[in-house]
Amino acid sequence: MFLNQKFLSVSALQNYKINCLYKNDTSQLYIGTDNGLYILGHKKFSHITFKNGLCSDKINCISSFNNKILLGTDKGLSVYDEKEERFQNYFLKYGLIDENISHDCKQPCFKICLGRII
Repeated sequence: MFLNQKFLSVSALQNYKINCLYKNDTSQLYIGTDNGLYILGHKKFSHITFKNGLCSDKINCISSFNNKILLGTDKGLSVYDEKEERFQNYFLKYGLIDENISHDCKQPCFKICLGRII
């Protein structure tokens, strides 16, 4: 799928603002920008956008929960399943209070809080 896309170098990021970083258990680096999600993995560098299934190209925050990557965007929550290489998106109609998710935190009891600063 889209994770097999390869770029020549990480210089593809030089023109974009990096909003957040997240490193998973397998040392893949997730880079959230205003131009989508970049994944720096083992011998590959991938770029994922709205066209590939994200809620939005503007990634505000990245976290993980239950082996899934949570991506807070300005238009909702994208949950990425690394094994399946697919997204499930959540919006107001799924119970979000606000679609602009700009911050995340993990509580000791492993509950995830997603929100925004007003």
